[in-house]
Amino acid sequence: RRVLFRSVTPGDATLERGSSLVILARFEGAVPPEASLVLGANTPAARKVPLQRNLADPVFGGSLPEVRSNLTYRIEYPGGQSRDFQVAVFDYPALQRADADLRFPDYTGLPPRHVAETRRVSAVEGSSLAFTLQLNKPVTNAQLVAKDNSVVPLAIDPARPLAVLTNFPVATSATYQLQLVDADGRTNKLKAQFVVEALKNRTPELKILAPRGDQKVSALQEVAFNAEAWDDFSLRDYGLSYQIGGGPEKTLSLATNASGPNGYSVTNTSSTGAAFTGSSLADTLNGATGDDTLIGRSEEHTSELQSPYVISYAVFCLKKKTTISYAVFCLK
Repeated sequence: RRVLFRSVTPGDATLERGSSLVILARFEGAVPPEASLVLGANTPAARKVPLQRNLADPVFGGSLPEVRSNLTYRIEYPGGQSRDFQVAVFDYPALQRADADLRFPDYTGLPPRHVAETRRVSAVEGSSLAFTLQLNKPVTNAQLVAKDNSVVPLAIDPARPLAVLTNFPVATSATYQLQLVDADGRTNKLKAQFVVEALKNRTPELKILAPRGDQKVSALQEVAFNAEAWDDFSLRDYGLSYQIGGGPEKTLSLATNASGPNGYSVTNTSSTGAAFTGSSLADTLNGATGDDTLIGRSEEHTSELQSPYVISYAVFCLKKKTTISYAVFCLK
């Protein structure tokens, strides 16, 4: 009987880089005593791999545990050979590295920050976020998809394995999945997760240490004011606000000529807290009006002098510059 070569499986094929490949050669009629797989056919690097026959089946088979690059192969047997077959490998688009850049609101006093190799960032509300994504290959589309299916498109360069997010406002906390599409319509198998945490801009905290509550003092008695303030970023100013005998409220900054890291002195420059003391009551009577909006105000207290004057004072916390009327205060 004459040996008749019937077919090769898979023949021409396309598979993911790194995959295994099983090759089967089927015969009809007489079965040849042996068959070989020739890899890199018609090249100087060609090599021959013997195929195995399973019992009496007219099939010879072999496998390649890992295919890392395109290859050409054929089947050879005594008296003949198959045509050359082509195997092409491909890569799914994938993220290789993500770097983040953050710019914070001016009131924080924080410099821009670069965070290498990260998919999770935390920043105060109002910050600006940028991501630079290094990919394994150029893509035709890249986007971040939130859990509510809202989409954040990324800028791409069809000639470079790069996707970029710029000037993204950090407004709310959210989790995103990265979706990539290459020129052949293949999507990324692993959806990398990105987490953006928006931190609240906390209201400053401060308290009056002295005097405590309403006071009754003599006309010549000095009244000292002492308070402590804390903020999650920094204290840019503080001072005292007062009102005498029902007259207009006045504000006196106690940090105008200070020389601390933010233009004023604090007791501990390594933290965002400050302790400060107002001068005697007589020293405040030439107070000035400021220009900052108050966000938090303490309980108001009254000192009654043995004179026609009643002096009211309070502690406030401020964040951003707008309008002020009174306070031992801190602001952003």
